[in-house]
Amino acid sequence: MSTFGKSKLNVLICTIGSNPLPIYVTTQYLMQENRNDVDELPKPDRLLFVHTKNTKHVFTNLKNKIGVLNRIIGIDLGGGERDRDEVMSKLTNELSKLEDSCGINSIHLFYTGGTKPMSVFSFLAVEEFARERNIRTIYSDLHPDYAQITVGRKVFPFSDGKDLRDYIHLTIKDLFELHNMQISQQGKSQMTFEQVDIIRFANRIIDIINDSSYSSWRDSLNKLKKVSEKKDLRREDIEKKRADYENVRKELKDVFPIHWSQASKSVKSFRETVEFLHGKWLEEYVIYAIEKIKSDVSLSEVRQGIEARYERRPCELDIVAMKGYQMYLFSCTTSSKIKTVKGKAFEALYRAEQLGGSHAKVVMVSMLPSKGKGMEGSESCNDNLEKDLASFNAQYEKKVSLIGREELKDFETLTQKLKDIFCS
Repeated sequence: MSTFGKSKLNVLICTIGSNPLPIYVTTQYLMQENRNDVDELPKPDRLLFVHTKNTKHVFTNLKNKIGVLNRIIGIDLGGGERDRDEVMSKLTNELSKLEDSCGINSIHLFYTGGTKPMSVFSFLAVEEFARERNIRTIYSDLHPDYAQITVGRKVFPFSDGKDLRDYIHLTIKDLFELHNMQISQQGKSQMTFEQVDIIRFANRIIDIINDSSYSSWRDSLNKLKKVSEKKDLRREDIEKKRADYENVRKELKDVFPIHWSQASKSVKSFRETVEFLHGKWLEEYVIYAIEKIKSDVSLSEVRQGIEARYERRPCELDIVAMKGYQMYLFSCTTSSKIKTVKGKAFEALYRAEQLGGSHAKVVMVSMLPSKGKGMEGSESCNDNLEKDLASFNAQYEKKVSLIGREELKDFETLTQKLKDIFCS
């Protein structure tokens, strides 16, 4: 078929793996008008998505989120992603159709997703096809640490002090939907008790938590927590816990002006109050600190207590912050036991990998000291936790940052630590 008089196509090929985020980010950037690098990275006229039977749902979700359905072509490898002839023949066949109908100006292979065999065989197919027809080729990757598209030694966007996070913005809702997760609770950004000075409160309760002489205080708080978790909690159950509440509050009365009458007003208010005292205060303290530096570090959204479902399985995330398309997942615990903190760190790593892949970052907030000291002995410290995480390559890949007791005790130190995390 003659292609005389027709504009030749710029074709983008993406190999799809389990994480749709890199492909979504890259395609959204390449589809933008008025980029200063469009000569180097042409705007695609057709998008070929190479997927397997196991990633077909990822392809479908991507196609719906990206839009421009008339430009997207799916190439289903079935179970043949490790079959060189299968991958090369199917990709070559689709490229031949485009070449015959309109002609091809350039072929851009984005190989971040998919398996290594898929990427290698796709590369071989493109090289062979383009060489025979003298078509321009581009091979790119999305760098997870620098938020830039790399083509050989070149990086995009061009160096103007910005990276892809300045061009592509995702809401938390967008991110979850991209991964086919349903949000059942949007989370919140406001404080539970506006009348509480969260900095003064945090300073006081951190001292109590890390002082072994307050065992009676901890016992009362744990009793309140146990009662508040009863499914059929009644007012008479609440009234029986007044003494425990007063025992907890007497150590906090200067920084926590929530009297028994307010805390026990309803089942809802009792549960909220106990939940706050038992640990939610830490999330709110961290949220408060993040909000103070939000504009300085270009965060677009911060939410606490998001509840979601994936394939009917529920999960709850303590704090999620978005910088462009990049997710920062905070996991918070008032524990100073390294075993407990490590467990929460690995749980957060799993969730972060599920939602953001290698581009997501985890921040573990706990009462662990930086060095071995305190109630839990010399083993329970962030230095040792960092070594444990490094043995699993988590710290090596710059995925986990640790915030401990020392940073939490000083608000300026905490905000500076957060700035360092968001700007690294």
